[in-house]
Amino acid sequence: MERRGCPRSFATAALALASSAALILSSCPNPSIDALAKAKLVLRQGATAIEAGDPFDFGTATVGDSRQFTFTVSNAGTIDLELTGADLVLIGGANAGQFSVASQPATVVRPGESTSFVLAFEPSASGLKTGTVTIATNG
Repeated sequence: MERRGCPRSFATAALALASSAALILSSCPNPSIDALAKAKLVLRQGATAIEAGDPFDFGTATVGDSRQFTFTVSNAGTIDLELTGADLVLIGGANAGQFSVASQPATVVRPGESTSFVLAFEPSASGLKTGTVTIATNG
């Protein structure tokens, strides 16, 4: 599958933002990078690591209110992790308009370092809301 310059399949980690949403984190591997030197994206919300398919619950929000959560992107690899794309954190999906990126992460994360971004959920109507979050990287 080709996606935003990704020449082959890309790894995904999903967050299901319940009451409220589903996030999919995408990482595009770069086939030109040596197999021994890699960038590795690690996503956390607080102390909780978010792996592929893990749900994330924004909880219940009153229509018109906003809930915000800070997510941390760390690089557990041996080379710089480069976040790419016009929007470093891209929101899509069925209810994308109910979510926003309040702050974007840095474009480069050095090995052993991290950056953060803030996602906001502001429902305009009652009911379950879902969305996706995509982060394209060289990892």
